Amino acid sequence: MNHFRNHHLGCSSQEMPPLPLLLDCNDFNLNNYGEIEIEQHEQKEQGEQQEQRILSWQYENHDSLDDIKKFYLKMLLKVREGHVLPGNVMKTMALSITCLLEIFSYHLLSKLHMNIDNAISNNFNNDVEKTLFEISKSEDSFISSCQIYFTFVKPKEIILPTGNKAYYIPLCDLLMNLFEKKDFYDSIKQEKELISQFHEQDIIYHYRNAEIGRQHHILNNKKNSLLLQLYSDDLGVVNPLMGKNAVHKLTTFYFSLDDLPSRHSSSLRVVYLLLLYYKKDFEDQNNRRILFEQLGQDLRTHELGGFTRTFTTGYFCRYCFTHHHDMKHIYKESQTLIRTAESHDIQLKHVENVPSDKSMYGINEASALSFISSFHPITSLPPDLMHDAMEGKTMEKYCLFLNLPFMLFNIVDKIPYWFLYELLREIWDMLYCDFPRKSWLSTLQELIEEFIQLFQTIFPDQFTPKFHYLLHAARNTAKYGPLKRQMNLRYEAKHHLLKQIANRCNNFINLPYTISKRIQLRQCYELIDENVFKLNNVSGKIHTRRKITVNQLIQKALLDDNQFIYGDIVEFVKWVLIDNVKYKVGDFFVAYLLGGEEIPLFVKIKFIIHIVKQWRFIVQCYDTITFRQNLWCYEINPSNNNCILSKNEFLTHKAEDCYHINNSYFIRAPYRLTVIE
Repeated sequence: MNHFRNHHLGCSSQEMPPLPLLLDCNDFNLNNYGEIEIEQHEQKEQGEQQEQRILSWQYENHDSLDDIKKFYLKMLLKVREGHVLPGNVMKTMALSITCLLEIFSYHLLSKLHMNIDNAISNNFNNDVEKTLFEISKSEDSFISSCQIYFTFVKPKEIILPTGNKAYYIPLCDLLMNLFEKKDFYDSIKQEKELISQFHEQDIIYHYRNAEIGRQHHILNNKKNSLLLQLYSDDLGVVNPLMGKNAVHKLTTFYFSLDDLPSRHSSSLRVVYLLLLYYKKDFEDQNNRRILFEQLGQDLRTHELGGFTRTFTTGYFCRYCFTHHHDMKHIYKESQTLIRTAESHDIQLKHVENVPSDKSMYGINEASALSFISSFHPITSLPPDLMHDAMEGKTMEKYCLFLNLPFMLFNIVDKIPYWFLYELLREIWDMLYCDFPRKSWLSTLQELIEEFIQLFQTIFPDQFTPKFHYLLHAARNTAKYGPLKRQMNLRYEAKHHLLKQIANRCNNFINLPYTISKRIQLRQCYELIDENVFKLNNVSGKIHTRRKITVNQLIQKALLDDNQFIYGDIVEFVKWVLIDNVKYKVGDFFVAYLLGGEEIPLFVKIKFIIHIVKQWRFIVQCYDTITFRQNLWCYEINPSNNNCILSKNEFLTHKAEDCYHINNSYFIRAPYRLTVIE
């Protein structure tokens, strides 16, 4: 108060009226706030002016060609890598685009009645042409641009002692790019939360819920750990110009994340290349040491586990101590001596001291991966269900196995020993199940032992080691979880892409580099968009239809849908892709499981409706009449009941095959279904 008074005593009465000696607090506060508001307003104006100056500076200094560069790179990736075209297509595209731009500019200026020789237009066209050819002039310039604008992970070159080169994809860089995508992170987070709900439950939902997963110290102690599944295999690429040396044998290493939901497991997008080199380089011990030090992960089973690599003599099984001569006389797993980590370590030590005793145990050497603390060849090499059950072209044999009853429909009851097929189908349905139950395993083991004994008795000359591996399938399910998730079909499907790249590029000088580079460019193309699983909510053409034009049963189903109120106009599509599952009009899915026997009820998609950015499915319900054991399928009949379902109400994520034979409908479920509580 003294300050105010002294201040105003020095002012003339004309300049400002004298303030009262005792100021009213309310007046003071109001005036004070007013000053603050004025200051804030002035600061806001200054901030807006500064922001405008920054935007103006950015606009003036913005490279107008930057967006064109990025768009052109994206287009090159989509065309070149999406369709696996040779690299020289880039120059053709650059030339075609510049010609198109010149023609477009010419006609645009003509329409605007402007000078065709406009200097600004000519200079801009020249800059665009220079930019496009700068990107397309060489593979190195294209890759450099991809590194600047997109998430390209360059393969790392490994120079081997023999002089050849291997190429390794940096795992951490690759995972970082994946986890930057929100949908990828969310999918893994949700799946791990779901997995945790099945601990100590009857359903073996995942490897983490199985015996080895529950005992693994890293998985138990580090909740944020990721479970990687690695796969190694050889593939041959043919050079048609090399005569006898036409086949290039390569060894590939892939990995996938086992913590992703199973609905994504069929997509090649979630199979990633990790290492690639010539197969002959693996034969050198120094090369192997360098490769494993770089990789530091799990590779092939018998070879990298240190077990014997022959299946026709000696102790061929990596699950038990069974000699090839005794294989045909063993019908029960209880007749075998199961390998354990402790027994393996003792026998390995003996083999290292006395190398001539290798054949006694079926162990050749220590695993090349033994330096990894969490790796052991007895527990870290899960079985491959397809290779353990089938030989040769597994996918073709699998399709034949499932469809054989319909191919022999008219004579199936006359085939002797058909009961063996029925028994094997019952075994397969449990082994191939998405979510097996612990309570099934004792029954599964009994069925397997019965089948092996019958097959050996009826077809003794056809009994191979693969039948013996089947003897351990129930135990392996308990140890590793659903064996379906351990299969190699998706990895082998990735081979086709690698072969396609090699043949299209027609460059066999350094084939591992050519293939690994193009695979990474393709992955760069797949990660362009905001989401990894970008093929989501993609549908066919949307058609509109008046609700009154559909039949009364469909109208009633729309009326009974409690989720939405449908207007007079309804949007329909013929197909839609949601969460990597394709739904088409006419497809059959399992919608319900009835009773303790879990009898499936099937539905047929009649209409796919798009409403409020969501998808609804009008389905026709089918009655399950009976299970035809000789055909190993269900006989069903259409009903007059229609209902509306969401995608989450389907129990399977793949359409089932339905056959219309002799005025009857038959549908097979490729594996045993169970309700997930």
